[in-house]
Amino acid sequence: MALRSLSQSDMKRAMQEPLTSNPSATPVHYPTYGHRARPYSNEAVFELREDRVAIEQGSRKGDFLFSEIAMIRLMYKPKNTTNEGYQTKIYRRDRKTASFTNLSWKSLVDVERQDEAYSLFLRKMIVAATAANPSIMLVAGLPRWMHGLVTVFGVASVAALALVTVQALMQGGWPIALLTAALAGYFAWWATRYTLRNRPRSFPVARIPADVMPPKVSG
Repeated sequence: MALRSLSQSDMKRAMQEPLTSNPSATPVHYPTYGHRARPYSNEAVFELREDRVAIEQGSRKGDFLFSEIAMIRLMYKPKNTTNEGYQTKIYRRDRKTASFTNLSWKSLVDVERQDEAYSLFLRKMIVAATAANPSIMLVAGLPRWMHGLVTVFGVASVAALALVTVQALMQGGWPIALLTAALAGYFAWWATRYTLRNRPRSFPVARIPADVMPPKVSG
């Protein structure tokens, strides 16, 4: 049997054919979330695939297989630029971690809140990961030992500021008393808000705590 050589038109047509057994198949678009954790850093892109979370930042790439994830932790994490900062941290069984937040730095002073995109990706990730691996622990807030330290530090700081205020009043130093009283009040509000929202607890898939998630976007 004679073999027919491929013509130029045959080779061109073969190169243009899709690399799939089903020419009508459409490309798969996976849910993604990207943010810059620091000013001028490379964007970290998290991609939710069938069995893993794929992460890419610049030239670095990594995979967190659902079967290897031990825990997903959600935290309230305010920054100097905003009180509405939130972080998700993924823990693998080999103790490697990856995290992302609802904030993305555009420049040294400009930070963008990505509340809606962050919440949507996070919910999809939790549902997919726990469906593939029901043993994953879902926790909210700080680790217990860290929460205890933060609470003790907050109470001690407020008490110290209150003592300085009282001493200033006794000595007639009204400007200093007013200043320290204002600082004590603000820090007491901030520390109470931080420790209450970051109290350690676990949660089921269908009931993600609202206090470690960005506010709902109206409309």
